[in-house]
Order: sequence, then structure tokens, then C-alpha cells
Amino acid sequence: MKNFETYHDYIKLLDGEYKEKFQEIDIYISSSGFKVGNVEDIMNDILDLFISAQEENKPIENIIGNDIKEFCDQVIDSRKLTISEMILSYLDNIRYFILILAVSEAIFTFGDFVFDEVKNPLLFNVEIGGSFISIFISFVLFIIFCFIRKKLVFKYKWFSPKLDNTLTFIIMMGIIIMCFTMPDNVYKLITVPRYIFIPISFVLFIILNKRHKLIKEENNEESNEFHFGNEFYNEVILTYRKQYEKYIKKCQKKNNEELDVKKWYNKKYKEDRIMSIIANIFIIFIIFCFILNVVMTSELLDGILFIIIILAIEIPIYYFLFRKGDRIRNEIYNVIKEKDTDIYDDNIFKDK
Repeated sequence: MKNFETYHDYIKLLDGEYKEKFQEIDIYISSSGFKVGNVEDIMNDILDLFISAQEENKPIENIIGNDIKEFCDQVIDSRKLTISEMILSYLDNIRYFILILAVSEAIFTFGDFVFDEVKNPLLFNVEIGGSFISIFISFVLFIIFCFIRKKLVFKYKWFSPKLDNTLTFIIMMGIIIMCFTMPDNVYKLITVPRYIFIPISFVLFIILNKRHKLIKEENNEESNEFHFGNEFYNEVILTYRKQYEKYIKKCQKKNNEELDVKKWYNKKYKEDRIMSIIANIFIIFIIFCFILNVVMTSELLDGILFIIIILAIEIPIYYFLFRKGDRIRNEIYNVIKEKDTDIYDDNIFKDK
């Protein structure tokens, strides 16, 4: 399987029962993510089997047997993690959240010492009750939702991947809203002195990040955290292909005249550039208004510290998600123009 695509990009190669059964297996095994760790590796292996079976016209039962649930449970048991590995796997998913908390408290400690001239700012307590409770509730809700998914997926045909994605999005939005509306009293339920919280948080992040990199090296994979190299470059090309295919279907449905792929891509590229400029202006305006509001409504020290934290979080996100994305799209455009080809030329991919 090509290293620049995930198994989701290959599902379209499956037809009929092969595709239907694979999507059901995907939902079931994804619901056991904490038990097996890297779900994508497992699904890649299963997808290879399904594609081979379809090409050879083998019955789906030759792969999964007569009981699809039993097949999934056997796969999960073969990759099952220990309890300690499950905990580390969960912490690995929130390691950047831990880092942000540690950096925020370090900045506040520095501000208390320099601006407020507090002699021992490290003795102040960090109120983390809300954070811990949010993480715990999120974990419980995720477990409950996964349990329901596993019960429904093989039993009811109406529980489709589209419905599953919609429910997942609704639950995630609910969790985010809950985290931001947690009462202040909840945060005071658990307090830890700064001199304990800050070093432990940094050490925990370093350990988790080191473990994450070691796992990637063992699997001969490159870490994809904030990675926008060849993998993202190739993914953008695939996205353009999907968009063009949707455009063709829409034109055929409405009996409209179709643009050839080159003309469509040139038009799409110009539209994307305009939207990117508008998005950049909008984000900068929102950040400016937010900072202005903080300056006008907060004390000087609190305003300065809060602005530093906001910029420390927003600037990397803006740089990696928008500026890098623009550069990738420009690079693809220049390659296509230089080779006088289109987005369906596989030679424009990197590291094939």
C-alpha cells in the first residue's frame, strides 16, 4: 500500500459486500482503539486481504469466516494491549495538552516573580480539578459510545459509516463545550503546588513524546505530528482528484458542460488562493479583536501573560495549518505547470 495514503483512501477500491463488510469491521475495531493501540496498522492489513480477495473473486467468507464479530474479536485479541499500555496510549493522545498546561503555568510563574515581585511563586497552587474531570468524563463518554457502536454496527443496517461519523462529531463537540463551561468550583477540587505540577508535567511530556517516537521507529514510520512533508503533499493531490470527480458527477446530474481537468484545476487553484487570503485576514482580525478585548478588560500583567499564551498557541497552528498548506498547494501548481500535466499524472507524487 502506498505510504502517502491511509486505508480510508483505498476503501473506494472495494465494491459491494467487500466494501460493506470492511466498513463494519472498521467501525467495530476502531471502537476498540484503547485495547489495540494503532488501529490504522490493523485496518491496513485487513484491507490488503479484502482487495486481494476481490481481485481473485474469492468469497468474503474465506477471510472473515461465517461470524464477522468473532473475526473482529480474534483480531483484537491478537493485538491486545496490557492495562499499562492502554494508559500510556491514552496519555500519548493528550501529551500536547499536558505540555500546554505546563508552559502556561511556567509563564504565569515567571510573571508573578518579575511583575508582581512575588518571592515564592512556585508555592502557588494550580487548580486542575476541571481538567482532570473533563478528561475523565471524556474518557467515560468515549468508552460508552464505543460500546454502543459495537452493539449496533453488525445488528442494524441503518448504522452506516456516515451516521457513525455524524454521531462522533456531535459527541466531540459536546465534550469541547463541556470543557469550556466547567464551573470554577470544579477546578478547585484538585490543587497541586506549582513546584510539583510544572516539573512533573514537563517530565511526563518528554517521556510520552520519546515513547511515541520509539514506537514510530519500530514500525518504520515517521511521526506525523505537525508533519506536512511528502505525505501531506500527496494527500492534497488526492483531495483535488476527489473534488474533480464530484464536480463531474454534479455536471452530469445537471446536464451542464464540463471543464477538462486542466481548466478545472486552474480555476480551483485561483479560488483556493482567494479563499486562503480571506481566511488569513479573518483569523488575524479575530486574534486582534480578542487581544484588544483582553487589554481593555484585564489588568496589565494578566493581559500580557494571556496574550503571550494565546500567541504561543495560535502562531504555530496558523503557521502549520495555513502557511504550510498554501506552500504545498503552490508547489503542486508549479510542478503541474512545469511538467505540463494534470492532477491525474502519478509522476507528480513524492516518494511513491
